[in-house]
Amino acid sequence: MADGKDIATIFADDFGARPARNVPSWLSTQMFSAPSSDDGLFDGLSGISAHNSDEDEDDDTSDDGLGSEHEFQSGQFVPVSQHSRHRASDDDDDDDDDDDDDQDDSKVDSAKATAPPLPEKDHGPLVDQALRKEALVDAFWDKTSVDATPGEVAAELDDPVGSETVAAAAAPGPVVVDELANSNIPIDVQTVHLLLALQSQYVKLLRVVDRTYIRVARASHALSRKPRVLGDNEMEAIFLNWSDLLAAAIDLKRAMRTTRQAAGLDPAAALSGLLGHVQAHLAYLRLYTIFASEHVFSMKSLEAAIRRRVAFVDLIELNEASDGIMFKAMLDRPLRHFQDLRVVVHRFVALAPPADPLVATAERLVGNLASAEEQVNREALLSEARSRVISIQEKLFSGKVNLVYPGRYCVRYGPLQKLTTANKKDGGKVYTFFMFDDLIVGAEGRTGQMRVKYVLDLQDIKVSESAGGGSFHVESPIKSLLLAGSSDAITQSWIADIVAHSKALSQRRGQHGVRNPFTLDELVRNDAVRARSTVDASLEESRDVMQAVKRDCVDSSNANTFMTNDEVAAEHLPESMGDAKQFDSVSMDKAAPADDAVKTALLKIHVTAAEAPEASPRQRMVSPTSSDAEAAPASSSSMKKATMLMGMGTSGMLVGSGAMQGYLKMKGSTFMQLQSMFFMVNAAKRELCSWKLKADAQRSSSHPKKSIPLKDVVVFPSESGEDAAFELYHAEAKRPFVFIATDPGNRDAWCEALAKFRQADRTMENFFEKRGGDQGTKPWRLRYFVMLETRRVILYFNRRQDAAGLDWQLNANGSIDLTECSARAIDRAEALEKMGREFIMEVIPNNTRRRFYMAGDTQQLVDEWVGQIRRVASR
Repeated sequence: MADGKDIATIFADDFGARPARNVPSWLSTQMFSAPSSDDGLFDGLSGISAHNSDEDEDDDTSDDGLGSEHEFQSGQFVPVSQHSRHRASDDDDDDDDDDDDDQDDSKVDSAKATAPPLPEKDHGPLVDQALRKEALVDAFWDKTSVDATPGEVAAELDDPVGSETVAAAAAPGPVVVDELANSNIPIDVQTVHLLLALQSQYVKLLRVVDRTYIRVARASHALSRKPRVLGDNEMEAIFLNWSDLLAAAIDLKRAMRTTRQAAGLDPAAALSGLLGHVQAHLAYLRLYTIFASEHVFSMKSLEAAIRRRVAFVDLIELNEASDGIMFKAMLDRPLRHFQDLRVVVHRFVALAPPADPLVATAERLVGNLASAEEQVNREALLSEARSRVISIQEKLFSGKVNLVYPGRYCVRYGPLQKLTTANKKDGGKVYTFFMFDDLIVGAEGRTGQMRVKYVLDLQDIKVSESAGGGSFHVESPIKSLLLAGSSDAITQSWIADIVAHSKALSQRRGQHGVRNPFTLDELVRNDAVRARSTVDASLEESRDVMQAVKRDCVDSSNANTFMTNDEVAAEHLPESMGDAKQFDSVSMDKAAPADDAVKTALLKIHVTAAEAPEASPRQRMVSPTSSDAEAAPASSSSMKKATMLMGMGTSGMLVGSGAMQGYLKMKGSTFMQLQSMFFMVNAAKRELCSWKLKADAQRSSSHPKKSIPLKDVVVFPSESGEDAAFELYHAEAKRPFVFIATDPGNRDAWCEALAKFRQADRTMENFFEKRGGDQGTKPWRLRYFVMLETRRVILYFNRRQDAAGLDWQLNANGSIDLTECSARAIDRAEALEKMGREFIMEVIPNNTRRRFYMAGDTQQLVDEWVGQIRRVASR
């Protein structure tokens, strides 16, 4: 972010800080205070805050609020007021689970007899299992000597000191934190070994925490898009995630006890910082769940959904509450401990021998700490920023504009004035501009009815402050704008953000070669370069062919005689064609294959002659005294006569040369009237030319009545009801050209011929029935899929017509990122039994856990798509 600002601060600058409403009482400083002993580890898990006796005890309202005290019971948070109601129903289940837990681990059978009794408080079977495990560990350590060596301690931790520990310590990510920097305990190799062992346990805990957040957020996100009743699988997943978090916290507690006993440290002094960090991280997880995304449930909604299986979507209030400075303040406490560990590591490096291999590990830890601190803060902000893309699309544009794209996140948004030379003094019209990491979108209208006005690619953009100040110029290949913020500070902030993210986007796309799907300028330029190189190669070949034809057009044995135009033409025409006056395109099609080279040569000569300088009168005739037949150029009039006789007009096309041609009926743009015309494909100019009659196309002086560019053309059979109709779009078309052929076979031939001019990036496209969702549980819907190879993405559309025309990517209903994705064809019997379709493939993108099921008409089609997806994903 520019000037070190986070998302909340930027939004506050643009719209003013919004006061947090209904702030949960458990989000207080007590949650972040370090406990004096390890008994406070579960304070952040079981107790949320003091119970507010003034609130009502209604089951549907007040008990769901965060102002009441809750306990984690039977895999869910249950208010204390309801604890007695659930205890009787859970006793039987708890007894059964306790019997199963007694047989979990054979290694601690001897310790079971001495294990202390479980606490009297009933936490439910899942928590009881975790607490029983902790009790067994306590009993084991009661029998173990406190003077255990570091090697024995590490062995009990299943993390032997050695290369594996060093490798784990060198891995990036959060590391263990304590307050050794502020104590007088000497830093030696033994202490560092124990810290490394404890670090590996702490990394495991944080991984469980992150995984828990991702799973809960995913389920909450799906429910927020379409509120519905929670299923049994989703309920079980949420229960298990929270129980895993508790079990991991207990494992960490055991590791901390190991470190405390082996190193002989004071528990209150050595573990208060670490336990404080753990509690802060757990509270940060809750904060993440509530405030990081407006599509993630609050704890209030999550508890209500667990108990009543109903989704509450109060997203607007949660989003407004997250805009305050509380979000950043909650991050300060966990991140502060990174600085403490840096001091510890520096002291160890200064005291340890240089030959100790842990010195290099400690030095790497310093860098890892800095990167971890930056990564935690950045990921927290990016998570909120990505969620805002969905919010902007759904709430402001009512889902009519597809802004969601893999990896895209919102940087900022706010009102800006669009100035011109006429209204620069009085103030221009105010638009709402949304800046993403790759786009700038300008819109107008009210919330829910906004319309996109400007779309600028951030990579090709140039920004500069105006001379008078207070405004700035934004220049792109498509549009240039003069914008101004409500104050100089906001204007400068916009300039800094645009410059920073434009530079980062250029570097990122330079590495992967990816372009923005919303702008096609770069693709057009690349096509122009390729076309220019193709034309240059064709012209070079044409010059060689022209020299050869010139030599063939002169009879060396009759070099001293003049040759008329008719003689030159008749000599090079096949004898089977008969009189040149009766020659037509039908007889040309019946010519021998050996004559194709002559026709091709004449075509290339005609194309090249348009760029060649005009020959002088002396060069246009054959010298009667010339003895060098190879040096004598052919008569241009003879070539013109031969060209006319071959049926090639001045348009540069060869009638009957094999190019796609014929009569078609074309619908008018205004009254949709049918008009029959003769059409011919000009491959050299990439145009579809039309004449009123075929005879007009054969005349040398005739020009096409209409030319349709075939650049990036998209053609497919029409769905209007006509059997032989097809529609054609080109890159600049706002509407399709509708043609009707003589029969369906002729229509397919035209579609195949015109499809050769389609965009090279469109590797494959076809209709599939799609089933989406996290587990593929949504209904089947027919969609048209287009695979873009260079961008490694699949776009799907509601209709095939939406995948063509000007800015057709904006019409996409969704996208599938193919970067490192997986694809497979499902067995036919399994697909038919479970999903009701016979030919199905499964596509799982790497950046999300969504599953796309696509059902085709044949197994061959499915296998072909699976092969192409795997090839593109592995590039």
